[in-house]
Amino acid sequence: PTLYDPRTLAGILADEKVSKKEYERMQMALVEHRLSVASAFADIDVMILPTLPTMPIAISDANDPFALDSCTFAFSLAGSPAISVPCGFSLAGLPIGMLIAGPPYSEGKILSVAAGYEKAAGWEKRRPPLQ
Repeated sequence: PTLYDPRTLAGILADEKVSKKEYERMQMALVEHRLSVASAFADIDVMILPTLPTMPIAISDANDPFALDSCTFAFSLAGSPAISVPCGFSLAGLPIGMLIAGPPYSEGKILSVAAGYEKAAGWEKRRPPLQ
């Protein structure tokens, strides 16, 4: 426990107070979420969206381990593979990511899409200006 960030450890320990009924409700909600995400892939191979719904912030401005909402969370919770690749920089010079997600067991497909995009875009060769 001493290796965890204190804020993360507090969140983990707070989970000890969840009742059995609430735990079962959350488990059912998780099943529903996974079915919902799986159905979203019924007619498409991959989804492409921003990694973050807002511009990135400097690490020094992050007061919380989860200071920014992330578009990755819904896929992680659903057990769907996703990868974030660089796709540019904000006006402040911070990296912006593009999320590529797929249905369960589509790792090969999303890695192929990511590799193709990176090869075509060349963002991995670019660096933001140092201040």
